[in-house]
Amino acid sequence: MRINILLICFIFVLSSLYFSGCEDNAISLWKEFMQKSKEFPDIQRLYQNGMFDEVLVNEVNGLVLLRFHSYPEYISPYTYFAWSRADKIPLQSLEGYLWISFEKRYENIALAEEVMVPSQGIVMHHGPELSPVISSVSVEGDPIIIQNSHGLPSFGDLWMNTWADDDCLYSAWGDGTGFGKEYADMGIARLSGDPPNMTGEVLYLDPYNDTDPLSQNNKPSSLLFYNDTLYAQFHSPLGDAEVGYLGCSKDYGKTWSMFRSESPWLRKHASNFRCLFFINMGKNYELNSDGYVYAFGIGSEWSWHGPIYLLRVPCEYILDYESYEYFVSSIDDEVIWTTNESDARPLSGLITHDQVSAMYHPELKRYILLNANYIYDAPYPWGPWCFSGEWVRYGWYGYQPGIISKGTGPDSFWFTIAGQQSPDEGGVSYQCNIGKIRVKLI
Repeated sequence: MRINILLICFIFVLSSLYFSGCEDNAISLWKEFMQKSKEFPDIQRLYQNGMFDEVLVNEVNGLVLLRFHSYPEYISPYTYFAWSRADKIPLQSLEGYLWISFEKRYENIALAEEVMVPSQGIVMHHGPELSPVISSVSVEGDPIIIQNSHGLPSFGDLWMNTWADDDCLYSAWGDGTGFGKEYADMGIARLSGDPPNMTGEVLYLDPYNDTDPLSQNNKPSSLLFYNDTLYAQFHSPLGDAEVGYLGCSKDYGKTWSMFRSESPWLRKHASNFRCLFFINMGKNYELNSDGYVYAFGIGSEWSWHGPIYLLRVPCEYILDYESYEYFVSSIDDEVIWTTNESDARPLSGLITHDQVSAMYHPELKRYILLNANYIYDAPYPWGPWCFSGEWVRYGWYGYQPGIISKGTGPDSFWFTIAGQQSPDEGGVSYQCNIGKIRVKLI
């Protein structure tokens, strides 16, 4: 009965909006739509929930373009579904940058005028605007492997980091030995020196507890140093985390207090903040001017393929979960926050496939967000976020890059990355590698 009602509604909308009462054509298009949408769960979900809006294009031997209202948790108010009835056809009915999915996930962002619509169909969302500051980005030079003071190479992935008041970087790794010889699912290291001439030292290895399954797969999300305290957000287990939680160290990473049992960021609550990424703002967070710590959130470590969320907390209350506020919207100069996590809404135009890292760049006077493919910039943590460019070079794709707030230049910044391909093959090894990104300014 539900499908029949949906079919009737679909035919009614099509006939009233486009076909001028020609129900045969509406039924034909509906059948074609049902066939094409089989590989697109998002479109099927929108359709089944009555979110179909309008037929924008319906060419007999050409392009079909349908528009749907999006759910509140999506990154734009509309979702588009298109297919071609001939060879690939250029999309000329939408403008700006678009997130595009050819199958079951959003794969890339492209200018609408450059999109060629395939016969199997594509799903699209509005993407961010072009950066008003950065015209393009690129990796400069080759990856540099960081070693310890005895020449022992690092081993592990992730390497998210923060810049402390002692002028060192503090970084967390996963699934490796760090700069030592003992394996751990997670550890904390100190990186001394200036990028890229740095040496590493192991400070902490996550203890293994046979009676606690979550302790066996702890992973770091991000770190932040502020006023004599090193903070971190961890998640457990890896992948689709059951819980994301805070920890802190009062002795520069050697010992830790964990606050897992109090955390509200739980899988059972479908939290979009189980993986949290602090926005670093200079040494000891000294570039911050409004008294808040900001962080981006996503719901899982791997294959997220979804929007990015934002929260904030007063700097003095980082460990108080009840003090966190979640971003709802930004209209003109008014930014709306809520203390109810379920009311949080995603940042406009942003999608990521995996974890991110972020900082405030003092020379550019912009916030920079980095993931494994793209770079974005914005004047404020809540946006408007703009597309800076695609940075990844062949062979450099690997585990999530960790942006470094130390050593920024007027048009550059450093980052950490671990991969699975040796430098001899043009890639990055499964170690703490440092790379440099150069931005071309407008």
